[in-house]
Amino acid sequence: MREWYAENRDKMKAATLRYFAKHPGKRKAFWHAWFEKNKGSRAAWLRARNAGLSWQIGITQTEWEAIVANQRGQCNGCGKKTKLTMDHVDPISEGGVHAAYNMQGLCLSCNSRKRNRIEPGTQIGLPLGKAAG
Repeated sequence: MREWYAENRDKMKAATLRYFAKHPGKRKAFWHAWFEKNKGSRAAWLRARNAGLSWQIGITQTEWEAIVANQRGQCNGCGKKTKLTMDHVDPISEGGVHAAYNMQGLCLSCNSRKRNRIEPGTQIGLPLGKAAG
């Protein structure tokens, strides 16, 4: 069966797409059931989908606290002293990795504004925002 599926992958994919196009509610129900059954795997699945295997590197709480301390608790975008959220200098969706050298602290509004862009004036691990240096 695996050999047949490997040989007919395009045909199977087209049939699946046709089926879900005719039955749009079934696709949603399928994924909802899969996520309910695999709750522990959902976050890993989303990271893997967005970044290949780069999500396996990770960042520890100690590393995050060191990043916040290095920025003196200030947002690396606007310089406000507020609660910081993790931001990837090179976004995962653009090939960046979830590792300490690719992280910076941004306030929620700056992080939301940045989205998945690579901001000018930054380079991996050395953000040059207002709180640095």
